[in-house]
Amino acid sequence: MLHLLCAVVPGAVTGGQVSDGRGRLDFDVPGSSLDRDVIAAGLNVLIAAGHPVMPRWISGEELAARPELVRTMSVKPPSGAGHVRLMEIAGPNGQIDVQPCGGTHIRNTAESAR
Repeated sequence: MLHLLCAVVPGAVTGGQVSDGRGRLDFDVPGSSLDRDVIAAGLNVLIAAGHPVMPRWISGEELAARPELVRTMSVKPPSGAGHVRLMEIAGPNGQIDVQPCGGTHIRNTAESAR
């Protein structure tokens, strides 16, 4: 669900917390007022669509060359192992979200509704 939130809220992630059954992300959205109902509607559309969530690996060098993949401002993915795992949510018109992540994930967005 947090990856979907990154896809719906415009702004970099400044912090967050993930625990069993709960999670929170903080976003840098200067000068912007966020509408909870608009965000919820966007999340519900992505969840209902059942988009696939897939891991893939890239090299540390590729990650360094593509800094836009790192959405968090304060936490950087581990480097030095030679490879980094990305989680990608694919949509019909391209990527909905892709970023380094080492967490546990669902197979498709519809599993968020369960």
